[in-house]
Order: sequence, then C-alpha cells, then structure tokens
Amino acid sequence: TRADSLAFLRNIRDCRTLSTKLHDPFGRGSSYIWESYFYNFLSDPLKRDDLLAQAFSIFRSDNNKKGLANALFFKAEMRAGISTDSARIIAYDSSVLFAREAGDTKREAQSLRAIADIHCSQGNYTLAIQELHHILALQKKNGDNRTHFTTDVLAVAYARNNNHKEALRYAISSIDYSRKNNDTGLIVTFYQRLGYIYSDMYNYDKSYYYFERALSSYMPSKPALVRDVTISIITGMANCLIKQGKYQEASRLLSDYLKKYPVDDLKSLDFL
Repeated sequence: TRADSLAFLRNIRDCRTLSTKLHDPFGRGSSYIWESYFYNFLSDPLKRDDLLAQAFSIFRSDNNKKGLANALFFKAEMRAGISTDSARIIAYDSSVLFAREAGDTKREAQSLRAIADIHCSQGNYTLAIQELHHILALQKKNGDNRTHFTTDVLAVAYARNNNHKEALRYAISSIDYSRKNNDTGLIVTFYQRLGYIYSDMYNYDKSYYYFERALSSYMPSKPALVRDVTISIITGMANCLIKQGKYQEASRLLSDYLKKYPVDDLKSLDFL
C-alpha cells in the first residue's frame, strides 16, 4: 500500500541520517542500495540507477569491499544497466571477489549461487550442479545457515537433468534445512518443488499432497498476495486431478478458487 511504501522509505532515510551521524559509510551506502531496490520494484529504472550509483560512489570512496560486493550483487539482481546473462555473470563474479576480500562468506555463496542459477536456466545443468555442490560445501564449512536455498537450486538442476532421485533428495533437504535453521519463510516454494518433481515422475498422488502442503503453508496477511502465489499451486493441484481423470474434482477446485479470489485481470486466467 501507499502507506507501507512511505513508511519503508522513511525508515531507509532515517537509517541514512543515522549512518551519516555515526560516520558509517557502509550503512549509508547500504541505504541507497535498499532505496534503489525499492524503485526497481516500482519499475523506475532512472531513479533506481541514480541511487545505486550513489551507493557505488560511497563504497568506492571508502574502499569498502563488503559494500561493493553488495552493490554489485544487487546491480546484477536488478539488471541495472545490464541486458545479458553474460554481463550479469560478470557482475556476480566481481561481487564474489570483493566478498572474499571482505571475508563475507554469505554474500560470496549468494553470488556464486546466482551464477549457478543462470547456468541452470541456460540448460547447462552439469556445470550448475558442479558449482552448487561446491557452494554447498563452502556453506557447510563456514557455518552458513542458508543452505536450503542452495539445495533448492540443486533440486531444480537435477530435475531438469531428469535425475529425479537426486532432485527429490535435495528438495526434501531444502525443507529439512529451512526447519532446522528456523527460516521457513519460503517453505511454500520447497513444497511446490516437490509437487513439480513428483508430477514429472507421474506420481500424482504425492504431487497433489505436496501442492496441498504448499497451499496450507502460505498464509500472508494480504489477500492479493495469497491470490497471486496460489494461482500456480492451484494449477498444479488441478493438473494432478486431470491427469488421473478426476475432471469434476479439478473443475470444482478451480471454481472454488475463483469464488474465493476473483480474478480482476483476465490475463491471470492464463495460469489456470
């Protein structure tokens, strides 16, 4: 909402003011990154790029390696002035180098994972899997508690490479690690992943079960968010029913969903 947006901007600017008073260039530069990310969300590339440039200027003046690693990571994430995968990989690679110099092992792993994710999207599954195993070992060595994001990408890479046994292994690991580390904010994604993998294996009962788990695990406060996220989950559940010849059940499921969350934009129906 507009009120939430204004509050977010106010908090960012308050942090910037405090960082300036404390002579903390990392905090001040980081505030520009977050504001840049906010304007990227609003699809305002001019404002985004101007704010990101200010972050880079602050970090370079202070020779702040950790800040530069973060700025390069978000530059690649937002595709700020970047139009190709190869350019994004260069930015992520640079982020890795600065993160290593700064001793920021979490940002190093995050940037390396982003590179592996690009390789996976390009269909280079063997390379992506190799990279992800290296990242996972690095995270375990450094005590990084965000391994569930790496195992999730591993599950995707193995599934796309038609190795469903390993895909299941790492998809289940993502759920286990997220619970162990008390970081279950995206567990809905991990349940969905299992739903898709079992569907690819023609095990529609288990696929339906995990889509259902995904649906029950996603409970945000805003109905609009529920609608947007659950479209893909409901589609997966309906597909399981259709594949088993349960057409009336699938129809009821979709009808009930549309009654609960009416679709304003007809393009949204393309998912269903």
